[in-house]
Order: sequence, then structure tokens, then C-alpha cells
Amino acid sequence: MSLAHCYFSVSVALLVIFLLINPAFSDKKTQEMIDKVCRQMEEYGFCNQTFNENLKTKSTNYVDLTQITIDQVTRNATNTYEFVLQLLQNTSIEALKNALRVCESSYQVVLGAFQDALRSFNQQDYDSMIKYERVTPKAQGGCDACFNTPPIPANPLADRNRQIRILIAMAIVTGHELVTL
Repeated sequence: MSLAHCYFSVSVALLVIFLLINPAFSDKKTQEMIDKVCRQMEEYGFCNQTFNENLKTKSTNYVDLTQITIDQVTRNATNTYEFVLQLLQNTSIEALKNALRVCESSYQVVLGAFQDALRSFNQQDYDSMIKYERVTPKAQGGCDACFNTPPIPANPLADRNRQIRILIAMAIVTGHELVTL
């Protein structure tokens, strides 16, 4: 057996083992739930990838999917909030500073609401969880909107805002699925 063939065989074996033990690939029922949520999003691929990369097991339910969305919103909003603070410290453009202050406030609202939503989720009070989550699209949208007014340069948060907007929508949709169960 040639050395190249040996490396190929080992690579294939490792890939098979990885696929067997990696829960990042959902089973059919779980993928159907993910599809139901993600088909309602502005970006199916981002939604599907987010769920599949964060599954703890191949088979899951809406409770687990909702947990993923809350965790991802909280993580991304925290990272974006810290990025906004960093940008605020490093910019001297007054119009950009004003926009970033709006975003700072917006992300404080998102973080506070999702902390409350997480508490409600943990208490299985899904109606309250959704109530807290519902205020966040408007708050986050304020950050998007403040960059649409000249003379602000290009939006340094465009991609982050897009991701958090999708994650918030995912959280609201999975939360509604919990209430209707």
C-alpha cells in the first residue's frame, strides 16, 4: 500500500469517526424543526448553521432550540456591545460617536431584555420570555437606523447588526413554538 493511499485511508476513517460522534448534524425530526424556524428568517443559511453548530445532541426539541437562540443572542449582543464601546473610545468623528451612543443604548436594552427572557425561560414561563424578547427588534433597529443619516461614514456594525437581527427573530419564533406546544 502506498503512503498516499495510507494517508487517504486514515483521513477517511477520521472523517467517519468525526461524523459519527459530532452532534452538529441534526436528525430528521430536529432538522424539520430547524427548517420550520429558518424558513421564516431573512437568511436561512445563517439560521440553519447557527442551530446545527450549537446542538448538544442530534435529536432535540423546541426547548433546546430556544436555549440556543437565547445563548446566541446574549453572546453576540455582548460582543457587539463591547465592540461599540471600543469604537466609541477610538473615534473622533462626532456623527459616528452619536450613532455609536445610540447603539450602546440599543444593545443595553437587548442584553437586559434577554437576561430577563433567560430567567423566564429557566422558570418555564414562556409567555413572559416572549414578552421580554418582543421589545428587542425595535431597540436593535434603532442601532441600524442611526447609520442611515448622513454624514455618518459606512456602518461598522452592519454585519453584527444583521446577525443579531436574525438571532432575535429566531428566538422569537422558537419561543412562539414553545407557547403553542
